Amino acid sequence: YTGNAVITAPANAGEPATWALPDIEPALADDTYTAVAEVIDAAGNISAPTDGLTFTIDTVAPDQVLTFEGFDDVGPVTGVIVNNSTIDDTQPTLRGTVDGAEQVVGSVVKVTVQDQQGNTVFTANVDLVAGANAADPASWSIDVNPELANGTYTATAIVVDPAGNESQAGDDLTFSIDSDAPTAPVIVNVVDDVPFEQNGANENIANGGITNDATPTIEGTAPAGTSLTVYNGDPGNGGVELGTTTVANDGSWSFTPTTDLPEGDYDFYATSTSAAGIVSGISNLYEIEIDLTDPNKPDLLNGTLKAEDDVGPVTGDIADGTTTDDADPRLYGEVNEPNGKVVVIIDGNEVATVDVDENGNWEYNPATLDDGEHKVQI
Repeated sequence: YTGNAVITAPANAGEPATWALPDIEPALADDTYTAVAEVIDAAGNISAPTDGLTFTIDTVAPDQVLTFEGFDDVGPVTGVIVNNSTIDDTQPTLRGTVDGAEQVVGSVVKVTVQDQQGNTVFTANVDLVAGANAADPASWSIDVNPELANGTYTATAIVVDPAGNESQAGDDLTFSIDSDAPTAPVIVNVVDDVPFEQNGANENIANGGITNDATPTIEGTAPAGTSLTVYNGDPGNGGVELGTTTVANDGSWSFTPTTDLPEGDYDFYATSTSAAGIVSGISNLYEIEIDLTDPNKPDLLNGTLKAEDDVGPVTGDIADGTTTDDADPRLYGEVNEPNGKVVVIIDGNEVATVDVDENGNWEYNPATLDDGEHKVQI
């Protein structure tokens, strides 16, 4: 290529004159070139050429990164960041490799992190570290700085050569940051699904109560989506893990042991763990006793089942096999199972479950009975 440029006189005497050529046409192909300039006066005299200006034209985009990953090195869960996962590292490491052929001096990897709204919250040009051999991939690594707030982010990496050509972007890396501990769960109920009465319904076991269910269901609330762990005993003081479950979207959870718990006293606690691996504080205490030992059989011969007639001219205890004019006599007695329960059976039908007091006493008034013989059992 050769061309003439008109010299522009300076604004003030003594200042250098300037000149400029328009864009070179036709466009130069990718190659290395040297340009020189000469001055030609009005008489056609030509000056000596300037020193050569050597430059290379490169319009070819570099290859994209070979590998691109993030690394979380904070908190209880560390390691390579899985795409679309949640981490607690607010300054994750972004790193990867580039084909060895792209190890041109001046090439960099441009790393960009954007939030969900598409705002760029971090960008940097990262120098390449050459491999041991020329053909080996070059590596690069950078820690995001400053810290990222809780939220969801997408990171990209492209190779930029010295000419400014950019590669295509490789696969994005999307991750969420949650650096806050979840709130402590709450144990709301412990449910006995081994009902005392035949065909009876499940019932809640009061905090401090007793049950004959060796696999009671523990229920409560916790942050949605967290992992819920149930313990027997304070987890901060040697408590034994009983198992885990996942908290539903509405914040509810339930856990039933997969194997029978031996009888004894239990102190149930729970903790929640976020997707980033951060553990919550400890829940409230819920105490129960599991009692799997059959109660002593009531001693009917000692009068632990009695019926009392309080109607008409003849009142008092009704002897076995006698007749009474009281259609709903008071049934009462004593058993060797304080604070237990007594099932009252009349004519072969379970009609009631009665609480036993702390001294082993119980009583029950049945509905009006028809005339005729009736058999009462407990």
